[in-house]
Amino acid sequence: MSPELITAVKERIERGYTDEAIRAELISAGYTEAVIGQVLAFVRSSAPISADSPMAIPVIPPDVPSAVEIVSEAIRFAFRRLDLIAALFAGPLVLVAASYFISQTGGGLSKILIITLASIVWNVLAYCATLYIITMSPERQVSFGAGLAWASENVGSFFWVSFLATMVVYGGMILFFIPSLIVAVLVGFAPYVYVKEGLKGMNAVLRSRELVRGRWWTVFKLGLIMFLLFFGLAIGIGIISSSLSFVVADSKALDLMLSLITQTVVSVFMIVGMFFGMKIYQWLLATKPGSYLPPPDKWKYTTLAWLGGVLPLIGILIAIIAISLSDARQKAREVQVNEVPAIDYKEQLQNKDILNENYLPPTATSTETLN
Repeated sequence: MSPELITAVKERIERGYTDEAIRAELISAGYTEAVIGQVLAFVRSSAPISADSPMAIPVIPPDVPSAVEIVSEAIRFAFRRLDLIAALFAGPLVLVAASYFISQTGGGLSKILIITLASIVWNVLAYCATLYIITMSPERQVSFGAGLAWASENVGSFFWVSFLATMVVYGGMILFFIPSLIVAVLVGFAPYVYVKEGLKGMNAVLRSRELVRGRWWTVFKLGLIMFLLFFGLAIGIGIISSSLSFVVADSKALDLMLSLITQTVVSVFMIVGMFFGMKIYQWLLATKPGSYLPPPDKWKYTTLAWLGGVLPLIGILIAIIAISLSDARQKAREVQVNEVPAIDYKEQLQNKDILNENYLPPTATSTETLN
């Protein structure tokens, strides 16, 4: 349940709206009966409830979702939303086709750069729109056009949240692999928090940590199962792609077919991965309802984010200095070699021959003396 939805329902209750009127308004806005019942129950729970009221039923935390069932549902969702597959597929396809056409017609490098930049922009917007649509899909159906409009307005904040989460993980690498893995699981739901709850920046990262804390191992196992399922599917697709080489003789046609298959599979996997993350996020949100309060140890994750951003720059600087010193040593060696005086080996050989002619071995001299 998003804070905006809860606030809207509270405002209507304060204005005297009945539950039936609120329900009808939310249904017309695209929300499902289940979501409407949850938000009404959550808002009404702050008021005194009689023991015989149906609202007095205790909230039971939902069971841990099944990774296999989520992946199966995600695949069905992906093929129901072919527009999302096409949107994620379009950018790379246009880039490959345009690059091939330009190379055949002798186009300049500037055209390729422009098309590449346009493809990157489209990929970013399509990714944001797809995640927004998937995150909102259980509550209401969102068209790709509406998702693209949301992405164009929120792309900066969305990727700032994603960037901060990535930097926190990089900062955790200071403590080596295991701590960075723990941090990665904790902050991995920050983009969903931004989309669903509207929290920005480090607050979205810390809200993700708050949701995962106490359930880290469960979330990790679910993610590991999904990874193994994806790995198995990828191997199967790789075998199918390899078998095409025995059927298609034309190498260009084979490369084109493999490119189309690969990009289609990548697009489907992206949608399935986003859907999987959304389902885990919904489960976490259901187990920990309520509003977000910034934790007192926020500075720890802010420090990790700074370290994650600074350390790569330090590494690049060290690499540049090391390369420069290596080049300087190489040039110094070349100078030393060039400064060594040239040796006239011909003159040395002549001098050696003269010495050999004048040289008389001691044995020969002794023999002549005796004779």
